[in-house]
Amino acid sequence: MGALETLSLNRQGNAGLGIVFTALHGTSITLLPESLKRWGFTKVDVLEAQATPDGNFPTVHSPNPEEPAALALAVARAEELGYDFVVGCDPDSDRVGIAVRNDHGDLVLLNGNQAAAVLMDYVLAQRSAQGSMPANPFVASTVVTSPLLLRVAEHYGVETTETLTGFKWIAEQIRLREGKQTFVVGGEESYGYLAGDFVRDKDAIGSACLLAEAAAFHAANGSSFYHALLGLYARHGVHQDELLSVTKPGRSGLEEIQAIMARLRTATPTEVAGVSVAEVVDYQQRSKRVLADGSTSALTLPASNVIQLVMANGDRITARPSGTEPKIKYYFNVLGGHLGEVDQAGQYRRVREELAARVDAYREALRQY
Repeated sequence: MGALETLSLNRQGNAGLGIVFTALHGTSITLLPESLKRWGFTKVDVLEAQATPDGNFPTVHSPNPEEPAALALAVARAEELGYDFVVGCDPDSDRVGIAVRNDHGDLVLLNGNQAAAVLMDYVLAQRSAQGSMPANPFVASTVVTSPLLLRVAEHYGVETTETLTGFKWIAEQIRLREGKQTFVVGGEESYGYLAGDFVRDKDAIGSACLLAEAAAFHAANGSSFYHALLGLYARHGVHQDELLSVTKPGRSGLEEIQAIMARLRTATPTEVAGVSVAEVVDYQQRSKRVLADGSTSALTLPASNVIQLVMANGDRITARPSGTEPKIKYYFNVLGGHLGEVDQAGQYRRVREELAARVDAYREALRQY
């Protein structure tokens, strides 16, 4: 745990943050409570109903922190105690979900993109303020993760890299850059994050400690984790990131998924839901094509069956078949305006509704494709 403690950046508010932790019947019970204690968190309530490791997962339909139902018991416990932060790890302790209080005081679940953005901002801000940023730093995310992470890193002058989907590709970048650059922090949309380079995979333990520390720091300075997210939307524009998974079972389903990907390549749409397509990024062909003039450029990433449509308004739509399930997945990264200084939460709710409607239009158009 000594290496884990080196990730801590500012403990000024840790003792004051009320945390409810659920292990979801998995392995994080063996490490996270002790780790939080060593980081100075003294108000940690372990949800006993889900503390015992049990492969039958008797209290949840699925022990996946991406699903709201998985954290329902922990959220209810936090409401009972009046605590402000909920954290839950998946059974093998590599992914983590959180709930924080919004401007109305309600506990809300944040998605993986939102949590990763605030985590990255906290780490880079602290290292910049303390003068502890390593020489030649870099951060990493994946091609289906919110571009907000790239904007956050650029704000601090830190180099960014996008990899293919899956943390093994981020780990590969850490290995390839050893001796030349230092990995600081990274994440992906599927609730996996990493700080430091001694784990080389997504790590729920270190990430949970840092997410809690970010929440404690902002609370100690008159803000909150939620308002830190709104601050990023004010600085970089609102980013709405959503996923559509379409199940196509059986052999016929596999053939249908292959046909969809083939159509996206050979009969690429010039518009989706009335928005023009500006660029087509084909990771299997390792090329990017500009539709306006037909010019192409090469990609450096390994070949992968992924197609990304970059829209004229800056949105991104990425399609890829699942590697483990009979599904095709569409990732939507849509962009809104910058929040002003007054009533940011109210502004965010209005912009979020507008962006959600745009995502719905994209979804409907792709369902018909």
